[in-house]
Amino acid sequence: MERWKPTVKCSTREQRLLKLAGKSRKLFVFLREHRHELFDDGFQSELEAMYRRTGQGQAPQPPAMMCMGLLLQAYLQTSDAEAVCLSGTDSRWRMVLGTLDTGEDEPAFSQGGLQQFRDRLIACEMDRRLLERTVEVATQTKGFDAKKTPKSLRGKPPADPSTKRRGRRVGCGA
Repeated sequence: MERWKPTVKCSTREQRLLKLAGKSRKLFVFLREHRHELFDDGFQSELEAMYRRTGQGQAPQPPAMMCMGLLLQAYLQTSDAEAVCLSGTDSRWRMVLGTLDTGEDEPAFSQGGLQQFRDRLIACEMDRRLLERTVEVATQTKGFDAKKTPKSLRGKPPADPSTKRRGRRVGCGA
């Protein structure tokens, strides 16, 4: 499984974006400046443990990058479809996800992939662990007000409560 290894040093373009985002979207700044601390090797190993290693199927996106997408989605309270769109078109999202300098405007993940990853994260109770870890790093670094971190990664509820998600059930280690 591919491990997420975004650069630590900010490019000139990222520095400009951080300055623009700094006043109104402080979580973007925090996540960009501290993503290497938030997703250190130990925590990335915890995330990778959610997957079994059979070699079958498509290789998943790096779990740490998917977590970063879920944090941004929860912070901005966007739908899965909007999160996918923003991951390919919004410079701030691309900066935090480490895709700003790729030169491509492709989404970092698919809508189905985001939903399945969230389901897996919740099934393994790693959603709580991710939020706890985010608060922990925010508190240690004083890079963001820990009280303003998202409280849940469960996404927006469907408009109609009788609507059921389709697809296969994704469990921990499945």
